[in-house]
This record gives sequence, C-alpha cells and structure tokens, in this order.
Amino acid sequence: MKPIHALVALCALPYLTCGTDNVDNSTEIPASCTDGIQNAAESDIDCGGSCTACTDGKRCTDAASCQSKVCQSGLCQAPICSDGVKNGSEIDTDCGGSCGLCDSGQACTDSAQCKSGVCKNGACQMPTCTDGVKNGSELDTDCGGSCGKCGFGKTCTGNADCQNGVCGAGSVCRAPISCAELLTAQPGTTSGIYRIDPDGAGTGKADFAVQCDMTIDGGGWTRFNWVKAAYPVGQDPLGQTLDQCDPSATICSAKIPDGSTVTGLLVKDVSSSPNQYAAWKFNAGNSTSNAVLGALLSKTTVCLAGTGAVWAPYINTGTRQYCGSGTEGGCKAFFYTNGVCNGKSNQAWGMELDGDTGCAAAAFKEGSTGPGCPQATPMSGAADDFGFLTYYEYKSVFGELYYR
Repeated sequence: MKPIHALVALCALPYLTCGTDNVDNSTEIPASCTDGIQNAAESDIDCGGSCTACTDGKRCTDAASCQSKVCQSGLCQAPICSDGVKNGSEIDTDCGGSCGLCDSGQACTDSAQCKSGVCKNGACQMPTCTDGVKNGSELDTDCGGSCGKCGFGKTCTGNADCQNGVCGAGSVCRAPISCAELLTAQPGTTSGIYRIDPDGAGTGKADFAVQCDMTIDGGGWTRFNWVKAAYPVGQDPLGQTLDQCDPSATICSAKIPDGSTVTGLLVKDVSSSPNQYAAWKFNAGNSTSNAVLGALLSKTTVCLAGTGAVWAPYINTGTRQYCGSGTEGGCKAFFYTNGVCNGKSNQAWGMELDGDTGCAAAAFKEGSTGPGCPQATPMSGAADDFGFLTYYEYKSVFGELYYR
C-alpha cells in the first residue's frame, strides 16, 4: 500500500481533485505499472521488478530489468552484436537479423540465416560435401577445399583443383583437348578412359570419352582408331569421328579430331603379350610422314607406292620384321584410297603403311589387301584384311593407333 504522502503528491497534479476526507493517515493507494512513479520493486518509472522490462537508457538493477537483457553501470544498454545476449532482431546470441549469419548449432528459421547456408530442424548445420550448398572451404558447390577436386564447369584456382581436367578461362574447370594436355595439367594421371574436348569447351562438339596411354615414352597418347575384331568389308578406315566411337567397342574407324596439333603416331599390336608397339615422330620434311598425317588428320587420299622417303620409328619394341626394321628398311610406302594403288585392286577402301609395295609387311593396314595381292598362304588376299606391326601376316593381328 502507498503512504499518504503519495496521495498528496497526486492531488497536486492539475487534472486531479482531492477532497479533505481522503487526507488521513489510514488510506493508501495500490502501486501500479502505469502510475508514472518509480515505486514498489521498479528499477525506473513503471519498469523493472514486477513491471515490464525497461527500455534502453532506463535505470536497472540487473539484466532481467532490461529489454536488451544487458544492464551496465545501472543503466539498460542498447543491443549490440557482441554483448553475448540474444536481443534486438537476433535469431540467436549475437547472430541473425542485423548481426550477420549464425554459426553451426545456433538457432535459425531459414537457411539464409546460417553461415553454412543450411538450416535444418531449427538449427544451422555444419557444412558437408553433399549438402548442395557452396560452403566451408569449398570452391564451388560440394567440391574444392576439403571436398575434393571439382568437375567440368566448376570454379577453380588452378589445374590441381580440377578432376581430370584443366583450369581454363574464367577460372572454370574444363575438359582437356587431348590426353597430352590432361597429363600436363594433372601429372601422374594413369592410363585409362578420360573425357576430352578437342575443339575446346563451349564450342563445337561436347566432350567425349577416349582411352589414354600415359606410360609409353612419357605418356599423353590419345587412341583414335582400333581393330579388335574382323575388319568389315569395304568400310572406310577413317570414316568416323572419334566422338562417335565407344571406347569399349571392338572397332573404331576414326580419324584424328579436327584442329588437333599432332607431333607423333603410336602403333600398338594388342594381340601379343605383352603388347608390342612402335612410335613415329611426324616430320614436315618427309613425304611419307606428310602422307600419313594428311590421311589420319584430314582424310587426304594418297597412293605413295614405295616412292616416299624412308620414315622409321624412333621407338620399336616389336619382334617381327615389320615396316621399320629388318629387310623392310623403314616405311616409304603408304596409301589411303578407295581405288587402286600400285596395281593392286582394292575392294572399296583401304589404308596401309608399309616398307615397299604396300602389300605384305606393314606397320598397320586396315581393309587394305585386295585381289591384286598374292593369294598364297599365309596371305588371304581378302578385302577385310587387317594387321598392326605385322610381317607377312594377314587377318591375324589386332591393333590400335594413337596420336600425341
């Protein structure tokens, strides 16, 4: 109950009228939170204690007296983002609202309030590599940093950030143009199937899968043509583009992709164990080299019937006396045609790199031997003849061609 002197004070106000019968020593008026007086347990006028918490700048006795939950030097303080209290527009202590994003484990109502960008069950979540959000140490969504290398189209700062790719223009991972570029960008890459984009990312054809040899002579070889089954009669040995070939297919009659910069040719005999192989360096001053490159890269038809310059391999692990060793004395005969070469009538298309007449001993041949060649064993004379690193062998040796 209020003492009588409180009533006297109220009666002094201009809008109140008090009678003398109210002025005695036995009447008291109850305290309230709207009487305009600091009384009872209030810490300031009509706030604190059993009244509502006080606004900023009002007197306080403890944090509970203040709307901001911060009482310093006897006064309620305005909320700040470092006062260790959830106040103001904050979602959790010192975060959310005007105080920035919340850490993992703090309260949230949507993902935009969290540093991780992930709000689940009312709490900000720790970043993970599968949450579909770019967060933590990631360079792009769920990749980079502690989340491993990034795929094509993802952000990168260097080649090491990309998975089987190159960090290209705009700091974005892209497919390499060849196995050679992949090996340069990602040293230590092992042989296997990878995706390349010979005409460049974002232009022309999309990237596609190829077989890369990353071992022979330093690696970086891209497979573009191979025969692992009976050669189809009449098929153009260079009638496909490499993107049309499945790396697991038994036959691919592709040429080297358009626009490729080519320095060498690798021929493998994959019928032997271990595989035998030989490699040539293209030489602009050598007629045989030019004829082979013109055919493999641009499908230029030619009949170079033993009149070209000797073009010998610089690597040779073969045991046969094929073109480049033994009596052959180095490749100097090459043809790619769907007609007749050196008097030998082909049944449709044929291609062969040989040492003399383009018929018997060969570095490689596909659909090349027609009825114009001898029929005696072991020569078949069939139009679907094929062989890689062969000597006097027909329809017997599977093989592969690579460029670098």
